[in-house]
Amino acid sequence: MLASITSPVAIGAFLAATLAGSSPMRTAVHAIRLGIVIYFIPFFFVFNPSLVLQRARLETLYLFVLCLLGIVLIAAGMEGYLVKFGRVSLVARPVLVIAGLLVGFPEWKTTIAGAILALLIMAAMWLRNRSRPASIGMEKPIGTA
Repeated sequence: MLASITSPVAIGAFLAATLAGSSPMRTAVHAIRLGIVIYFIPFFFVFNPSLVLQRARLETLYLFVLCLLGIVLIAAGMEGYLVKFGRVSLVARPVLVIAGLLVGFPEWKTTIAGAILALLIMAAMWLRNRSRPASIGMEKPIGTA
């Protein structure tokens, strides 16, 4: 599964770049950044036996949502973009990856620590975006004074 998106082969990424008309190497790098999450998913299954339906269904659903949140945070940290918040700074990226790993572990202490880290980063990003002037769509057309 990973052979099609990771180097040195990255044939799936190269094919996607050809179809999209973008740079193959740039597309492969983005595929690797997002595909890194695939390496962590087996660990989530090992640490959370509920994810393979070995325990109660409510616990499985709860842990599935937490692992999904962890995967989103890891992907946002690796890619540098968080949906609804925008670009993630270089300082916040490793913090989001760590927060995603902590949220994915089954202990409630690590989950709370990861959630707090993620909420702090999201609050800082929200405040940063809020303080910026809303200049999108306010530019003058080209050729006007």
